[in-house]
Amino acid sequence: MIYYGIVDNIKPEHKTGVYGKVPIGKREANSLLKDFALETFVHQFSFKRFSDPFWIKHFKSFLSKTQKIALVNQISSSQRQLIFDSRTFKNNYALDKTDNLLYGLFDDIPNGEEVFEKILKSKGGSSFIIIERDSISNNRHFAGESEKLHSGLYCSHPKDEKKLIPLIDSNQLISSLILEETIRAYEALGAKSILIQDITEVASKAGGKKNGITGEVKGEYNKVVLRKKAFGKGTFDPGRALNDNLFIHDIPAVITTIQGRINGNQTIESFCEEINLSIGLDIGVLDVISANANFEYKRKWQFDIEFYDKNEVVAS
Repeated sequence: MIYYGIVDNIKPEHKTGVYGKVPIGKREANSLLKDFALETFVHQFSFKRFSDPFWIKHFKSFLSKTQKIALVNQISSSQRQLIFDSRTFKNNYALDKTDNLLYGLFDDIPNGEEVFEKILKSKGGSSFIIIERDSISNNRHFAGESEKLHSGLYCSHPKDEKKLIPLIDSNQLISSLILEETIRAYEALGAKSILIQDITEVASKAGGKKNGITGEVKGEYNKVVLRKKAFGKGTFDPGRALNDNLFIHDIPAVITTIQGRINGNQTIESFCEEINLSIGLDIGVLDVISANANFEYKRKWQFDIEFYDKNEVVAS
């Protein structure tokens, strides 16, 4: 999978190419060895401690983290970009903020180093590309050409790799996209009213015995109104209902309702459906970057729709 970091400008000294962890040279290693030995002496009052297996292991760990992120393979490209690939980090994802190669994209995230590691490990090994904002065409914005991408962390749209969506709070965005697609489709088919609620169970069932009596604690439901709409008599346009939709084709009950409305004169529908808000994205990445790590991406939504009789709407 490919993730993106969009920045205003890439510095001239940062060449286009693949970046990763580069082992330090012998001279720098010797200098670090002296610094490490001196630090050990200050804390332990004896250089002999440095020869212990514990300190040798500790030093090797210290040495590995001092490896810098640097250019490992320069490439020619008309588009300036810095490519960070899991294969060039050799399982060492420690960040050095002084090198400025990551352009502060992870600085404002409390667990930025963990997010960076999760991104590169995503799906068994992924890439993270830093790219200049002005070099990205506007049609890569999930909302269309009228919008412009801002700086920050992005990932490929789960339903259209040519488009990008913000990585932070992506579940809220995907939820909104699904809701708007559903409403547009139903409205195009002559909807009179639409009510969509999240009724996801927020507490798991638990059972046990107390005083010899078996009991069960049922899950609790947090009912939230996601959308509530009412319409005057409109049009009946099957083409508009089905075009330019990416998500609702994966929701069987929504499509069944649409087909029932197109091929018949259904006026009322009520159903529950499981909605997956991760839609192919790595939940490990979403959890670590989200403020709510316990968020349940598989949601249960209740749909209640009423349509005008087909004889009351204008066919298009």
